[in-house]
Amino acid sequence: MHSRPDSVNDGPHASGVNDGTHPDGVYWLIRPVHEFPSTASMLAGLPEWRRRQALSYVRDSDRRQCAAAYLLLVELLERLGIDYDGQPFALSPRGKPSLAGHPGTGISISHCDRAVMAAVALTGSVGCDIETVPEVPDYDVCRLVFGPREADRVARSEAPSATFAAMWTEREALAKMLDADLTDVGQPLPADASCQRGTALGCAWCVVTMPW
Repeated sequence: MHSRPDSVNDGPHASGVNDGTHPDGVYWLIRPVHEFPSTASMLAGLPEWRRRQALSYVRDSDRRQCAAAYLLLVELLERLGIDYDGQPFALSPRGKPSLAGHPGTGISISHCDRAVMAAVALTGSVGCDIETVPEVPDYDVCRLVFGPREADRVARSEAPSATFAAMWTEREALAKMLDADLTDVGQPLPADASCQRGTALGCAWCVVTMPW
C-alpha cells in the first residue's frame, strides 16, 4: 500500500531542474547525469539483474546512464511510499516494465547523454522520454518516423532542432505508454491521455499518461 503525496517537488535544484507533479497522480524526476556517483560506484550498488543490464552496454557513458536512471526511479518510488525491494521488473513482450505486486502502478525511465528521467503513475500507464536537443534535426528520422507532414513542420520551424526534439520525445513517450512501436503511434493523442512536456539541461522531455 502507498499513500498519495501532495508533491515530490523540491523546488529548483542547483542544476535548474524542477521535479514534476501532475494532478492525475503522475510524478517525475529529472537529474543531470553528472550529479550521480561514479559508474563503478553505481554498478556496485545495483541489484545483479540491473547490473547485468547496465554492463550489456559497450560504452561507459551508456552504462552510467542506465544505472543512474534506475537509481532515480528507486528514489522516486521511495519518495512516493511505494514498496520496492529491487526485484527485476516484469516486462511485456515489447519490453514495457512494470512493478511486481503493484499492478495499478505505471513506471517509465529514460536517459540521454545529459540527463536521466523517471516517471511513476499511481493509477495508470505512463511513458517518459528525455533527449538532448540536437544541433541539427535528423530529417531522415523525421521522414521515416514522423511522416511528411510532421517532417515539413520541423523544416519550417523557427527552431527546428527544438521542434524535432519535442516531437520525438512525445512520440517516444507515447509509444512507451501504449507499449507500441514508434511507427505505430502518432497524433492526435488518445482522448483520455494527458501530456506534460518541457526543456531542461539542454534536453527536451515529455511524460504521457492514461488511465488503465
